[in-house]
Amino acid sequence: MRNLSAVLVSILTATSTLACSSKPQVTGGSGGAGGGSFAGPPAWNRAVTPPADATAAAQRLACGYKAGSLPAETQGASYPSGDAIPIKHILVLMQENRSFDHYFSKLPENGQTDVDVAPSTYTNPDGMGGTVAPYHDTQLCLVDTNHQWSGSHQEYDSGAMDGFFLANNNNGTAPPHPLASSMSGARGLAYYDNTDIPFYYWLANTFAIADHYHSSLLGPTWPNRMYFYAATSRGATDNVPTSFVDQAGACTADSGCPGAAAGSCVGAPSGSCKGTCKVDSDCGADVPAGTCDVAGGGDCFQVGRTIFDYMEQRQLNWKVYASGTPGFAIMISTWLNYRGLHQFTLADYMADAAAGTLPDVAFIDPSDLGNEVYNGDDEHPPATPQGGQNFTATVIDALAKSPAWSSSALFLTYDEHGGFWDHVPPPAACEPDAIAPVLATGDPPGAFNQYGVRVPMTLVSPYAKSHYVAHGTYDHTSIIRFIQARFVLPALTARDANALAPWEMFDFTAAPKAPPVVTVPPIDTAGVAACAKVWVQ
Repeated sequence: MRNLSAVLVSILTATSTLACSSKPQVTGGSGGAGGGSFAGPPAWNRAVTPPADATAAAQRLACGYKAGSLPAETQGASYPSGDAIPIKHILVLMQENRSFDHYFSKLPENGQTDVDVAPSTYTNPDGMGGTVAPYHDTQLCLVDTNHQWSGSHQEYDSGAMDGFFLANNNNGTAPPHPLASSMSGARGLAYYDNTDIPFYYWLANTFAIADHYHSSLLGPTWPNRMYFYAATSRGATDNVPTSFVDQAGACTADSGCPGAAAGSCVGAPSGSCKGTCKVDSDCGADVPAGTCDVAGGGDCFQVGRTIFDYMEQRQLNWKVYASGTPGFAIMISTWLNYRGLHQFTLADYMADAAAGTLPDVAFIDPSDLGNEVYNGDDEHPPATPQGGQNFTATVIDALAKSPAWSSSALFLTYDEHGGFWDHVPPPAACEPDAIAPVLATGDPPGAFNQYGVRVPMTLVSPYAKSHYVAHGTYDHTSIIRFIQARFVLPALTARDANALAPWEMFDFTAAPKAPPVVTVPPIDTAGVAACAKVWVQ
């Protein structure tokens, strides 16, 4: 991830007006889990006759469902919805930049054989007639690997999945005191095993993991996190600020409105033309009540199109726990709008978990998200995996000890592959909208009709199947679809509308399991010290 804190400092002043539209901020509600009814637009509470599972699956495969579809209309009759799902607290912990084979290729040798990992014959060409095989990395704090749109497509190599060496060879910025191997493309083929990340291997053998969970596109962090928060990147293929606010009749000046009469652009320079609407639905689908300012002359207020905006309409109790810059700050206007009411610290998470007062939905971010430091806790290279493993274990330990454990589900995943190797070609995906990728000069062509490289995803819950590997195809919008199913929220785009929630990882027929005893693994201080010699000026 491009250094998020630095980016925010540079653009915050220029973009702060995005959070100050003519629409007042909405205050958070306390409804949601456990309630028999849901607040929000009446259309979201419409009666639904769920389709047969096979019918729904065929429609999803054909990308037949659209934005606004409720989960009960797209998942299948056998899947629960709303309060029929015995989960009151959904937590998501998204780490950075690791692929599935990179972390779990040795899982069959460590207790879990029903998992799709690379064959022993897997190699990459080295560009000189030879080949390079994956290797067990012991350095831990590797130079960041190539995970941009161009590099990711080179690594994909039209489905051969053999471009990781060449995409990373002599690519990137060398550390202050590089090792002989620091800039070698071989680092893209590094793997770790149970001796390096024992907690993650324990999770994989205790709870449920998915071995065909993909990032949402072949590209870097920000666009992938945008899919996680909004089921689209609205054309972004790089780490650039992008707006997820719509406004019907948008205008910047009176001259942009029919007739160009004085005062016809209400709220200029980010306004809406008078006469745009007579009722809320004229301002778009799934908009909050009062979006059409009838009294003001029929202009439309701005409408947010993220999972946060829809949770707000439902008046859910949702929180983002982050002691550093949170992930959703990549959506500047959304972050500015909600940070005062919904952003909390990791200490707040610990307190809420201990008190059993976790929210309906929680997003948990590491403290060093986007800082890209060798001793960080987000797992983004050059950070060692162990700092993030320690952080994740601490979060899960708090959940396991919480009175809320029996009604909670925590999804642990990674925003994208980070340039690390994986042998499974990303399959086709549904385009979220009609917005084409915004590509830089020299970028390979492409569309948003394909998933990204596989990344780890683990479900930690008393309802998670034990020692289980899910083989269904999922991406970040599958987690969003589960949140939508639990709280009866419509799809944001066609991508999440056609996503299947990871139902196979749950067993709702059994009594909730007792909380596990979590051993928080220590951080190898000697290893961190060795990394400091490479990375400290």
